[in-house]
Amino acid sequence: MSKQQRENTLIDLKGMTKSYTVNGQLFSVLPKINMTVSKSEMVAIMGPSGSGKSTLLFILGLFLSPTEGEYLFDGKNILTLNRGQQAQFRRERIGFVLQSADMFQHSTVYENVEYPLIYARSRPSERPERIHQVLQQVNLTNRMHHSSNKLSGGEKQRVAIARAMVNHPAVILADEPTGQLDADNSQQIMEYFRSISSTTDTAMVIVTHDPNVAEKCDTVLQICNGQLL
Repeated sequence: MSKQQRENTLIDLKGMTKSYTVNGQLFSVLPKINMTVSKSEMVAIMGPSGSGKSTLLFILGLFLSPTEGEYLFDGKNILTLNRGQQAQFRRERIGFVLQSADMFQHSTVYENVEYPLIYARSRPSERPERIHQVLQQVNLTNRMHHSSNKLSGGEKQRVAIARAMVNHPAVILADEPTGQLDADNSQQIMEYFRSISSTTDTAMVIVTHDPNVAEKCDTVLQICNGQLL
């Protein structure tokens, strides 16, 4: 890897392994995965159900510890951090977009996007501008004070993207972000992802079953029987 490639690499997994012991028998979910993600890169991860896609995403999001291997994030092995430090790192550097969008019911769009800022203890005076900025990125400033209960599925997912972006993460991890949307809304969500990745250093790692989503990414990785191809 050249110096330029090293400087542009955000995520570098080396020999990442996840195994479980069930009734005394060892099961390997991810055997020695090697994977790199560059800044601003959009990476799709595809594979059949049970292939290890979600396990890999949970490890990337620091919700699951690997059995062995290194997880370098911007050159730092973040597996050496304790649980409290990992939680802080997750708040500051990683954004999440899930299939269900998970809006806080009976709350406004503004309040849904504000929650990560409250959790990160950002200054209240800074929040309005940051919230307006990310809602502008997903073309939802006109819905800022609307109840989340009154949003369409596509609008909810756009709010989820804004919420993931509001702390300026280095990477967004998305788990089937278009799984509950029709083709038009799916295309729109991917256009927002592309706009974000092309105008910032934010990388995207997207777990998907949809080949139309995958083809809009820079890199497509296939997981089959725990092997990354």
